[in-house]
Amino acid sequence: MRITSDKIALLSNDANEFFGNFVSMDGDSSLAGFLRAIVIKYSGADVKDFSRLSALMHKRVRSEVDMQCALSDAYEGSTTIAVCTGCFENEISMDGWASSITIDGKPFPVNTYLSQFGKTKIYINESKKAIVAFVDKRVSHVWIQAFESVLCRLMPWYFPTKLPEEEVNFVTAIAVDNKNENAERIFLEYVDAAYKMMDFRSLRLHHMLDGIADRLRKSEMTRLTSKIADTRRGINDYYERVVAYRTQLDKDVLALKALELTPPTEDSAMYDFFFSHKQLSLHDVDDSYLKFSVDDTLEFYDEDELKRIIKNRGSYINSYNKETVEIIKAIFLERRGIVRTTAAFVLDNMRYVNSRKGEKYIEDAMPQPHIFWYGCNGGNGQYYTEYGDKGEWDMGIEQAIAATKNLNWGDSTVCRRMLSWIQDNPHNRWIYVNDGSPMDGVTPESKLVSLEEFKKLLAKLKESENADG
Repeated sequence: MRITSDKIALLSNDANEFFGNFVSMDGDSSLAGFLRAIVIKYSGADVKDFSRLSALMHKRVRSEVDMQCALSDAYEGSTTIAVCTGCFENEISMDGWASSITIDGKPFPVNTYLSQFGKTKIYINESKKAIVAFVDKRVSHVWIQAFESVLCRLMPWYFPTKLPEEEVNFVTAIAVDNKNENAERIFLEYVDAAYKMMDFRSLRLHHMLDGIADRLRKSEMTRLTSKIADTRRGINDYYERVVAYRTQLDKDVLALKALELTPPTEDSAMYDFFFSHKQLSLHDVDDSYLKFSVDDTLEFYDEDELKRIIKNRGSYINSYNKETVEIIKAIFLERRGIVRTTAAFVLDNMRYVNSRKGEKYIEDAMPQPHIFWYGCNGGNGQYYTEYGDKGEWDMGIEQAIAATKNLNWGDSTVCRRMLSWIQDNPHNRWIYVNDGSPMDGVTPESKLVSLEEFKKLLAKLKESENADG
């Protein structure tokens, strides 16, 4: 049973953003996912309070001194498993660590059992909630599977001495000795059940936005207070510019008074906004800014203008090969596919939205042509300023979403860059399709494919049409 990370829900991007990185051994990622599942299921505490949840380490030891260091390095007060390649004869004696595990008054022969698959010594520390395993050779996926089947006896801080029947059935099913052909399916169902207990996106939003509204408000008040003082000094030093300074002063004073009279914005307002807009992702939050990205589709463009450009043999589109032109027609005119695109933005001082040139957080998407390559806001820049002046940050972000969905075929510089990207990235997945028929929009059944896969789909449709004709 060798399971790669792409099959394990608890090793997906949203889970990794919460837990951190994970370690694979012998091409097998199951132990990292299993440990996370155990912690979620049996921790009995608010999962948000864990600072280093399910830390998994894999290292090489070359001496008994290295073995002692491995025991000393185990994190204090968090769930840790270290699997070390290298095993030496002498027993190591360190406070809190035990190599003989006793259950129901009898020794549990875990070392003997695991040594069938590679000579093994196991040490556990209940106060640290840590396990360190030393294996005398390269760790195999068979050893990992056997190790997983005995973890219930090595983690008394989670598992009860008398296991529930469902745990007994699970451990029996994945045990190496039983050679259960359904072991992988049963294992994945166990881990997936733990994944479904969590709402990682909600936890991450809560963590990133906790107190942000009040911090941004106080930061803006501090900035404005300082600016007012500088402006007043400037009036005395530059009398000839008193009119300009007075205008700015009045504006800032009014803004400060408005903030003083306005009660602190509830964090829930921003949380609710981001949570309700599934195309938004948060990436960084500070006292003066909030970085986010939009994951959406290119849907706002002028079809008639595109038809005129294609019809003109001397246009920039027709300088590309015929295959590329046919791809453009199929996607933007026949709607046999819809482009997934992404753009990055920043919300400054809880007011003003600005686009971020050259930043891309999603791999399987086309960079938004106007924003990613040229940082161009077009007419949206005026709206960002107007909404910012009014303090309507939510309307500014709505405008950013609309900007992400927009494509101006009349801007040949931008569109040439986009067409070159299409030709240079045949294997990136960025096209939503159904069965190749015209689409009104992306649905739950839509599939994200690469350019190469899209070409094959079009070829198959053409063969089918020729056969019907």
